[in-house]
Amino acid sequence: MPTAARLRPWLLVAGQQAAWFACALSAAAGRPAVGLSVTLAFLAAHLATAPERAREALLLLAAALVGAAGDAALVLGGGIDFPAGARLGPLPAPVWMLGLWAAFAALLRGPLRWLGRDLRLAAAAGALAGPLAYRGGAALGALEVRGGAGLVAVGALYALALPALAGLARAGPPATAEVTA
Repeated sequence: MPTAARLRPWLLVAGQQAAWFACALSAAAGRPAVGLSVTLAFLAAHLATAPERAREALLLLAAALVGAAGDAALVLGGGIDFPAGARLGPLPAPVWMLGLWAAFAALLRGPLRWLGRDLRLAAAAGALAGPLAYRGGAALGALEVRGGAGLVAVGALYALALPALAGLARAGPPATAEVTA
């Protein structure tokens, strides 16, 4: 495998993590546009280099829409909230959160392709990883998770969303090789 192809999965993970930290830290600082800009740059670079750009763009769009609906439900249901300075846009959940859903989806046809092989495993991973990510964002001040019920709601959202998105990503050839340790 050529060196560039071996590096791509690692670059995707690094880019997604950079987007997550940029969004969380800039939202906490009341400057969410900074994190959104980093995320959009990552997504643009990903799409510019992705095989089957149209399919990948549809996956990223689907993830952003799932995130918009899911995070809006969490906000309107009282499970999470965002400080006034972290908001960007008119939606219940800030636009930068939708970017983070898309950035996460950028991993689903590459480094996290294995999630599409067993959707029950994807549901379990979502139920655990979703609350951890939101709790991390809350610890940085980007959002507020309202108690155990809020974490359970986030876990339920991700237990449903991750298998759906992983299944959508699985439909077709892989975008990159998987990360193997």
